[in-house]
Parts: sequence; C-alpha cells; structure tokens
Amino acid sequence: MANAQAILPPEPKKDAPPVTAASLEEAKRKASSGGKNDPGSAYAYAKLLLEAAGNSTLASQSGKLDAKQTRKNVDKWTSTAQKSIKKLATQSKPYPEAMFFLGTCYGGANPRMQVETNREKEYEFYRKASKLGHAQASYRAGQCQENGSGVKKDENKALAFYKLAAQQGDSGAMYKIGRVLLKGGMGQAQSTSDALIWLRRAADADHPEALYELARLHETADGSNAFLARDEKLALELYSKAAAQGQLAAQYRMGAAHEYGHLGAEADARRSVGWYSRAAQKGDSEAELGLSGWYLTGAEGVLPKSETESYLWARRASEKGLAKAQYAVGYFAENGIGTPANMTEAVKWYKKAAGKKRIFLQEVDKKLMIRIGQKYAKAVNRLRDLGQ
Repeated sequence: MANAQAILPPEPKKDAPPVTAASLEEAKRKASSGGKNDPGSAYAYAKLLLEAAGNSTLASQSGKLDAKQTRKNVDKWTSTAQKSIKKLATQSKPYPEAMFFLGTCYGGANPRMQVETNREKEYEFYRKASKLGHAQASYRAGQCQENGSGVKKDENKALAFYKLAAQQGDSGAMYKIGRVLLKGGMGQAQSTSDALIWLRRAADADHPEALYELARLHETADGSNAFLARDEKLALELYSKAAAQGQLAAQYRMGAAHEYGHLGAEADARRSVGWYSRAAQKGDSEAELGLSGWYLTGAEGVLPKSETESYLWARRASEKGLAKAQYAVGYFAENGIGTPANMTEAVKWYKKAAGKKRIFLQEVDKKLMIRIGQKYAKAVNRLRDLGQ
C-alpha cells in the first residue's frame, strides 16, 4: 500500500515543526529586539514557551537535569507565556492574534494557559478581535451566536459575523454561508445560485469541504437547476483537489473513480488502492470496504490477494455501522472467506445489516428501500433465504 500511495500528492502538513532549544532561543532574541513595536514576535515566543513546557526532553535538557530542575523550567516557561499572552491580549493596543488565542483558551483549549473555561469571556475575546480584523475570531464569534454559547442565541448576528469573516478572507466562513444558502436556514431562503457563489469562493481558496461539496453537486446535477450543470470532468478535478487537501470522502471518491473508471478517470489499480489506503488509515469506512474488495481479488504488481486482509478490512468498516460492510462480513462468515465458516456469526451480521426489525421482501424494491432506509436490502434477502 505504501508503494500505491507514493504516486499520490503528499498529504498536507498542518503542524509546525517541533520546538527546539535553538528555535526557542531565536524566538526569544526576536522578541527582545522587537520590543513594544513588535507584538508578533512577543506572541510567537510566548507560544513556543507553552510548547516547550510540554516537551519533557527540552525541559530536562535531554535528561541532563533532575526532576526538580525540569519542573522549574516548565513552571518558568509556563508562567512567562501566560503573562505575555494575557498582556498582549488586554493592553491598550491589543494584539488580535493573542486575543483570539486567549478566547480559545477560555473555550477549553490549551490547558497550560491555566484559565477556567468561561464561555462569556471566550465570546468577548472573539468579538473584540473580530473588530480588529481577525477573520478566525469573526467566524468563532458567529459560531457562538449561532449556538448560544457565551451569548444569547441570534442567527441574524451569527450570519453577520460569518459574512464579516468571509470578507476578511476566512474560507471556512465562505463555505458556511454557501451551505446555509444551499439548504436554506438561519433565516435565509434557499438559493442555489447564491450558494454556488460562496462555495466557489471557498473552493478558490482551496477549502477542502467546499471543493468536495462542489464536486458532489456537479457529479449529481440532474439538469433541474439552471445554475448547476452536470460536469463529471469538473467533478473529478474538484474531488482530486479536495483529496489532495486531505478530505476523507473525496479520497474515497478518487479511489472509487480509479477502481471503476468513473467520472472519466483512468481505471488504475495503483491509484485506487493508494486513495483507499490513505482514507482507510484515517478510519473512513467506505474506503476500508474498498480496500477489502481489492484484497479479495488482488491487483498484480500493486496488492497481493489476501482473503484474511479482505475480511479484516471489511470487519473494520462493519464495526463503524456501514451496512454494506456488515453484509460482506456475514457473507465471509457464511462461506469461510478469510475467517472460519460460522453460520451463527453470519446470521448475526446479516441481521445487523438488515436492521433490528424483521422485514421481509413482500413489497417491490422501491417500497422496501423506503421502509428500511439505509439498511441493506441484500441482507434482508439472505435472511429470508436462510429462513431467519
């Protein structure tokens, strides 16, 4: 699987490099030389101190210091960071990034700041940072208003904050507005044309969820909306971009597209296995079942056939509640594929796939699917055949 993933775009790196003694010293030098005219450097140094306080190797100088001296370093770094961040967030000319960070701390993030959770203070820091142009703070203030967290619930004010965040460049806010308009809600009428404007803005900023949503819309468009055309080539392009950004559902869709040649994609076992593997390793049940299928047949030069691996990947997906996978596990157990044959176990999984209610195929398929919703009709069929 590693070889299959090697031909895919690299996963996006979201975390900053870990703090080192050298980077900490350099940050300290910049903060000292910048003084009051460089709050950014002071804030960056304070954040590194918090990180360093959680790094036992750094605090103990790679084991050279005893426990008492190590604790002294941790306490000193933590105290210095706390004072610096609070000062930067509350001084006469507050630093917006510090205000936003302190807001997240009052919301329960970063326990090393040692502030008690306080939703009212969380909202206030977001609101104040928003006024100073901090886009993420505007978005978070919108969430607080929408959910009534630390402030009275008000969807109109929430939407105003989301729009402000979007104007300030927050792609998550653009996506949020697009989703609201796509479905209708928060006092807004449904509008596909307006929703597409916001989703495309978010997608242009490489927001992974917006890329996926646009891809899905273009893949499934049925011609009933003049503003949305079915375009499989564009859908594939958008899925590809979303997958490269780490969006799980898009990674599964790319795996399926390359497995079956859908959306104009080239049928390519290596790429299919690669995308399925990437999503499955993060726990996506559809991708886990996709890998199960590849292990069942094998792919020459890419993946060896292994009924045991096929069973285990299907089992993983089934335990997350995926009905198709539950049916597959039942089938494997009934036929002894990758696991010892066990009819009792097979019936158990067929029943899980079919749902708790005993439903028999007495209606046409369409009516049956309406009755059982997302439950898997094949399992119902098999249970009937087995007299269960």
